[in-house]
Amino acid sequence: MNPCALTSLLLIVVVVLSSVLIDFSHQSKHHRYSCPVVQKCPIHKHKVCGTDGKLYDSRCHLRKIACETGKAVRAAHPDRCTTSIDDDDDDDGDRDVVVMDSTDINNNHNNKINDDNTDTAGTYTTPQAPAPLVDDDSLLNNNEDNTYNNNNNNGADDDCLPKQYDLMKQQLLQKTNDLSLLFTHLDDDGDGEININELWRHSNIYKPADTSSTCILTELLVHEDSNRDENLDFSEFQNAFNKLYSVTMVTLDQSLAINHVQAHVGDNVEIRCDIVGEPQPPAIKWTRNDVDLNNVNVGNIKVFSDGSLYLTNVQLSFSGNYTCQAINNPMVKQVHVLHTSIAPLVEVSPRFQWEPIGGMATIECRYETFEPDITIEWYKNEELLLSNQRTTIMNNGTRVQLGQLERTDTGAYTCRVSDRHDTSNGMDVASLLIQDEAVSVQVVATDGSSSGGGSGGQQQERLWVFHGNGVSIYNGGCDGLLHELDGRDIIPQSGLTLCGATDSDQLVICEWSENSVAVNGRVYVGQPNLNRIVVFHGQQLNVVQVIATDPQPVRLWSVDNGLDDHQIWVLCSGTNPTMKATGDMSSATGDGIVDEDTNSFGEFEATGSRKSLTDTLEFEWQYPSQRQQQHNRKTVQVIRLSSNVHQPNVVHLQPIDGHFDLVYNMFVPTFSPQRLHLRHGIANRYAHVTHWDERAVIKIDMSQLKYVKTINLADCQPINGVHTDHGLLILQCQTPVTHQLNGQLVVDQITDALISYNPHVRAQRSYLSPNQHFLVNVLHNASTPTPATTIIVQRVVTDGGDGGQSTGSGGLEFLYDVRTSLNIVNCAFVWRNGNYDAVLASGTANREDLLYLSLSDGRVELITGIGRPTNGSHRGMALANKSRLLAVTATESVYLVDLNTNRIQCETTQRHRKPTTMIWS
Repeated sequence: MNPCALTSLLLIVVVVLSSVLIDFSHQSKHHRYSCPVVQKCPIHKHKVCGTDGKLYDSRCHLRKIACETGKAVRAAHPDRCTTSIDDDDDDDGDRDVVVMDSTDINNNHNNKINDDNTDTAGTYTTPQAPAPLVDDDSLLNNNEDNTYNNNNNNGADDDCLPKQYDLMKQQLLQKTNDLSLLFTHLDDDGDGEININELWRHSNIYKPADTSSTCILTELLVHEDSNRDENLDFSEFQNAFNKLYSVTMVTLDQSLAINHVQAHVGDNVEIRCDIVGEPQPPAIKWTRNDVDLNNVNVGNIKVFSDGSLYLTNVQLSFSGNYTCQAINNPMVKQVHVLHTSIAPLVEVSPRFQWEPIGGMATIECRYETFEPDITIEWYKNEELLLSNQRTTIMNNGTRVQLGQLERTDTGAYTCRVSDRHDTSNGMDVASLLIQDEAVSVQVVATDGSSSGGGSGGQQQERLWVFHGNGVSIYNGGCDGLLHELDGRDIIPQSGLTLCGATDSDQLVICEWSENSVAVNGRVYVGQPNLNRIVVFHGQQLNVVQVIATDPQPVRLWSVDNGLDDHQIWVLCSGTNPTMKATGDMSSATGDGIVDEDTNSFGEFEATGSRKSLTDTLEFEWQYPSQRQQQHNRKTVQVIRLSSNVHQPNVVHLQPIDGHFDLVYNMFVPTFSPQRLHLRHGIANRYAHVTHWDERAVIKIDMSQLKYVKTINLADCQPINGVHTDHGLLILQCQTPVTHQLNGQLVVDQITDALISYNPHVRAQRSYLSPNQHFLVNVLHNASTPTPATTIIVQRVVTDGGDGGQSTGSGGLEFLYDVRTSLNIVNCAFVWRNGNYDAVLASGTANREDLLYLSLSDGRVELITGIGRPTNGSHRGMALANKSRLLAVTATESVYLVDLNTNRIQCETTQRHRKPTTMIWS
């Protein structure tokens, strides 16, 4: 080839190549290559957020815009697009970014949900970083034909996979166990449905732990909108979490939603949860009053791994509602209503009678039961006894009277008391013998009168009166003075005088505690000014023991622990600061006489950091302020009595940081007649103490004598408290600092949950009837021109027997109130005709009245002429349960009131200086 021609050809090739390279460079600079042809981009129900902070109708639209504009835009988490959806579509398929206010929901004690990435300071905007330059090929679809179609529009690498979708729902469930709360949080407008806008606004509550996950909250609308109405109702929302791929599907037969369980005291009860799951049994949680039972430190309550609840040695306090629920779906739950019953305590009197032919016989049946609805039946020789011409059953079935007696009336008469379900019953038998002549044996009938007939000479009850001169003991009535002890009498064991006189000629005034208790034939009473308790023999009527205590023992409680041992709890209102704990907590020494100097006292130390000696993590010791120290002056002691040990053992409660706790007040449960009869002891029994101006009570295990925990009571400083055998602690509250009464609070003693609060029932004192059916609250209103008292009567509801709608452990129901001008200072309860009534004593200086209140119907009767109160307003009262004689103190005497007829029977002929404390034994 000609060299010139070859050179020309090469030049042409170079020019052409240069043109091609220049054109390629120009095309590369301006992204002029062709994008794949899009046949159709579908519009999804949920949008896609891009890394540029804009919303796109789908991933297809996002890729299309990225390709056409040459921008490196990828799908991002919704927190990059905190935006509301514009109603007008842009031509290019993207959305304008709109700044919105984010919802700030704190994660507080109500388990409300918190959007993790919400800015609580105000508006929220996401900074948009410039998109980095990437390889153009990354903007193209990976499909071989580079086309978009309906069958492949999302891209496998950007799909929300089923496993990732389940993880998202599980993470949402971890934020709250309450689906209804989560639904309410997402449903901003409260219309009962969740739409796409609401899901977008709350996208920040889900942040995938797996960075490769592309799942966002709006996936819920894609997968769970079963009726295709563009919204999620609660049923669809709940179903989304019921059908998790990785969690068991749980169901419950609605006919089993409420299950009633009957048990007797002392039984062992297993309660199984009927919630089932597929493909495997669900994890179960048990609650009582919304408290997880796994967190309740009660040894008798155990939750097993198979989801069953086991209760051992069931007590009345266990009655109530127990709820089981699936952990992964708290909306599926079952309520078990446990009703614990105890057999009625029945006693007939007289047990034996001998009556003549043609005479009359009366048998009374007295019973104690917690059941509100009972049936009373009489049987003669195991045959049902009905009223007829000669037989009359009266007084609500509690008394049977037989007239015109015949020999055929001889037999055994049984009184049977049963509850409405006949699950528990009690009975007692009286014998009647009819013969030609009556046996002349004098006995005391139930009304206190003497009559012919026989019961083997029933012993009369004795009345002990403690007054300023000493002690007087009466046998049954005002004229039956058995014995007197003068305050200057010498106690043989110690050489000390009864009331502290240094010699027999010194004039002393005896001081006594607010009450006394009788235990095992002995009478215990405190002497506050002498810092001791005196023990009298019930038959010999003399002093047999003196027990030293902390300063000023003012209140005593008799506690039966169910064994051979017995306890007497003592509240001492001493004037000394905190006592320092010693190695030997017992203060009993010597032969029946206790050394009063055994306990040492010291100044209160509040400096330095100390570790609590208590073995529970729930009780937290807080050193009182100086103001609290002025009021928290009282100490608690326990006297342990044993039939095997002659000398009592006196101990304090468990020391805290080397100190015995000083308290303001103490509430100790009063044991019902049924509980005392069955001797079930103090298992799961708790006392409570309070501190001045503190919104809390401190729980004390009575069997271990140790502090358990502090129960916070919101704005309630408790001033009075009563316990029920069904596990309720009923508190009267005042506001700290101002000390204004602010209502009534009910606490469950098993879970320590606050069951109910009633701001309308305000009172200084509350009294519980022995059968625990009625609570009598006394409110003194000093703001009125003339002093007035309001008596508020409530019925105690024992358990959640309303089909699971109650709180689960019972509560209080208002019955009525009574208003009077009398200053009510004391209350006693008398059993009559199958019900308990209240007798309220007036402390008004110029009034000599008692108020008799029929609790069942609110009927009021005034009993007058009982003398004026002691010390201006004090009224001591003591009731003889068998004869129904009520002893009431006056200025210098004691009055006896026959509560069978509500008439004054007599006044003691002996003059007593300021009688204060009394007891029948």
